[in-house]
Amino acid sequence: MLQKRVLDGAARQRRARKALEGLEQDNLHEDPHADLVMSKKLPKFQDDLTNTKEKRSKRKGPEYYRAKYRKNFQQLLEEKKQLHPDPPNYSSALTPPPKTHNAYNSSFTENLQGVQLLGTIEPNLLGQTLTHEHVALDFAHFYCSPPDDFQSFLDEKLHLKNLGFIRQYPYSSLDNLCLNDDATRAAVVKDLELYRKLGGSSIVENTSHGLKRNLKFMVEVSEKTGVNVIAGTGHYIHELQNSGHMNMSVEQMTELYSKEIMTGIEVDGIGVVKCGFIGEVGSVYPIHDFERRAIKATAETQELFDCGVSFHPGRNAAAPFEIIRLYLEAGGKASKCVMSHLDRTISDFDQLLEFAKFGCYIQYDLFGTECSYYQLNAALDMPSDSHRINYFMKLIDEGLLERLLMSHDVHTKHRLTSFGGHGYHHVIMNVLPRMFAKGLTPDQAEQITVVNPTNWLQLSI
Repeated sequence: MLQKRVLDGAARQRRARKALEGLEQDNLHEDPHADLVMSKKLPKFQDDLTNTKEKRSKRKGPEYYRAKYRKNFQQLLEEKKQLHPDPPNYSSALTPPPKTHNAYNSSFTENLQGVQLLGTIEPNLLGQTLTHEHVALDFAHFYCSPPDDFQSFLDEKLHLKNLGFIRQYPYSSLDNLCLNDDATRAAVVKDLELYRKLGGSSIVENTSHGLKRNLKFMVEVSEKTGVNVIAGTGHYIHELQNSGHMNMSVEQMTELYSKEIMTGIEVDGIGVVKCGFIGEVGSVYPIHDFERRAIKATAETQELFDCGVSFHPGRNAAAPFEIIRLYLEAGGKASKCVMSHLDRTISDFDQLLEFAKFGCYIQYDLFGTECSYYQLNAALDMPSDSHRINYFMKLIDEGLLERLLMSHDVHTKHRLTSFGGHGYHHVIMNVLPRMFAKGLTPDQAEQITVVNPTNWLQLSI
């Protein structure tokens, strides 16, 4: 029953009905954005202590959009009906957007009447969101040699007879690391159609410069499946950059990121595609000089647009602390920052709580990865989903509900259902029900999968 309430949006429907019934008395009896105010228990990091640049004085946060939406609910509903003769149910402030507006889905607009503008998503329509995924990339750089006795199995293309070997050694199969061939593209479309059918609405595509970002396919995926695909700008680790990007200064990087957010990228046969956030911004540990420049440029661009950013830390527990320090010193806003892959990076819970004091989002994005042996760093133990769930429940108990995000980081073939994997629907169908059994409420699930992504992704342009 609890699972059904989350998937069908019953909690959202209940709040929408309440908004309609009490519309005229909204200002007298209810704070329209009370459910988006961060918990008093949440550790608050003072950005001003490290931020040397002047902040804009009047930024419109998520509470502005929720308040505006509820105060003008009837008017907005009528306008939407005029735009869409046969619209979906708009009775909820968090209803997923209609398929006809999923073509680019890359950034938000402050103007709630901007639903007809291709390339924007209204903040209140983002819906259930996976915040760290890939639909196409090339991960061959991370190939690891397998045990000699298994080499022949892993040299073959992925099939049922070698799937067991690939699950244990996923980075030892070049075919598994190729997420941009025809078979993979078909599998991605199939999985995202299922994700949409089961209640998913949006994914944040984290393929940045260096990973062979495929914007044209992102548009195709969105049009075919009805899933919003939010594209990112930024740079991945230095080892994957060409000479043109490696020699870029902080100023040149900032200009590139700003252009891809503001004016967009021309894509053959498609038109202009805009990016809606910066990420994933990758670094190794110790952090390379190129990556330091990218982090600083990310902070400067974030300050310009108040956009969300997502960092990929090196495989060392000290890496997230160093990244956030560089980011804040360069002017970035902690509350708009996601630190990815923390489930494989910081295993000590007390250390995780210490990191949480910075106020950025804590993202566990490897749900579905159930192989404890981590090829990319054998010194680290990859947690299971049960460990991730237990840590999430403890973080909620610590008052960090408004700082949590979850995803799968699908970046290899074997994690797609057509190749024997869990697909993009795993969090919805498998993880959340297990969390309900441990005490998670539908409203808490909505906070993590709907409200937090919405708050993070809003930008001011």
